[in-house]
Amino acid sequence: MTMNFKELSRLICSALLAIISFMATASAEEIALTLVELQQADKLRIKIWIKPQENIIAGQQIDLQIEIATDSWFRGGTRIAPVEIEDAIVLQRETFAVNSTRFEDNKNWTVQLWTLVIYPQRSGIFEIPAISLKLSVADENNQPIIGGIDTELFSFSATIPEQMLDKSDWIATSRFHVDDSFNKSLDGLKPGDTVTRTISMSADNLPAMMLPGVNVDTTAGIATYPRPPRLEDKVNRGEYLAERSQEITYVFERQGEYQFPAQIYYWWNLQSQLMETIELKAYAFNIGGITTIDNSNTPTPLLTDQSMLGELIPLLKYTAMALLIAGIAGIAWRVAHKFRKGSANAEASQPSQPSDATLRKRLNKAVGQNDFETAIGILYLWLDNYGGEGFKGSIREQLTEINRADLSLAFGKIMRSIYKPEQSDCVDLKLFSTQFINELKRMDKLPVLTHLRAELKLN
Repeated sequence: MTMNFKELSRLICSALLAIISFMATASAEEIALTLVELQQADKLRIKIWIKPQENIIAGQQIDLQIEIATDSWFRGGTRIAPVEIEDAIVLQRETFAVNSTRFEDNKNWTVQLWTLVIYPQRSGIFEIPAISLKLSVADENNQPIIGGIDTELFSFSATIPEQMLDKSDWIATSRFHVDDSFNKSLDGLKPGDTVTRTISMSADNLPAMMLPGVNVDTTAGIATYPRPPRLEDKVNRGEYLAERSQEITYVFERQGEYQFPAQIYYWWNLQSQLMETIELKAYAFNIGGITTIDNSNTPTPLLTDQSMLGELIPLLKYTAMALLIAGIAGIAWRVAHKFRKGSANAEASQPSQPSDATLRKRLNKAVGQNDFETAIGILYLWLDNYGGEGFKGSIREQLTEINRADLSLAFGKIMRSIYKPEQSDCVDLKLFSTQFINELKRMDKLPVLTHLRAELKLN
């Protein structure tokens, strides 16, 4: 059969397409195997190890090093797949590799060194799975060879020192520092006052999220408002620094003796291989009230003691009555003079009690300036001085006694708006104050509050 020209052309085109398709498939298979072949031919080296390699303590930082070396050069970026290890925290804190070159085995090598960090959270054996790497290196013709390759499996073990077995929330590091400070003195505090305590800590070669938490104690008579901690991680040439800072605001609601207990933090020193402790000292302080002069302890003049006079009369019966009367009068005058002087000094030393009008004026001024923290303090001071015997010294406790859940919720929102603004809701301080005063009046807890209600212009 004779084939015409058109049929021949179609046959030749089909054959060419088949050959091109076959060559493309073969080339793709060859590229997929290229990185493995390069590794087998010792043109690509993948190495993995950890630092330190022994005496690893649970919680300490372990550097997982991945070295990629080619006898040509890298044509593109390297990507490391996420690594998951059971009961361990794994972070890639460095975004770039350390690049270098070296001469080894009679060849020049271009090297990338990547570092991941591992924080084992228990004792025992840990298995590091094969880690997938995406590479791009140059072939002999300077063409990019792109593909994936895996690291070898790896394992290590960690232990918990015997001294730390019964401790909780401890860390392992080469340096740990904790301190605290207050925004004002703890002396001379009174109900309604606030104090903010800041506890700061830092450690080397740890993430900030692993630093221990702060113990926030709750004490009757003190409202406690801890703010969320501020965490910060810093990296400087491979050295990691973790910092944690937290503020706790205390509102003193009633008089009494109080104490912030000592706080103890445990840590394992990786340099000395010993357990160490850091202690924040305890603070004892008094929340005082307005003191009044008590005349019940007025000294009794010496000559009112009739028993002494009874003893003196027999001894002086031979003395002239004129001298006796003069002597007694002189002594009485001296004693009376000293007593009057001492009483005047005692009265002068007592703190003056602020008047009702003065406190109301200060309260209105604070509210007008949107200084609600000061306003709450003045309200406490007013209640402490003019609240009567029924006021328990704590707004929260008073609200609990009168069983007004709505007012308790409103007061909680008000205090959060002052001391935890990041969690605050919109609150109406004027509405709360009016309702609280009316409720106390109804319960006959605070009859004199009617004078204050008209002055509360809280907005």
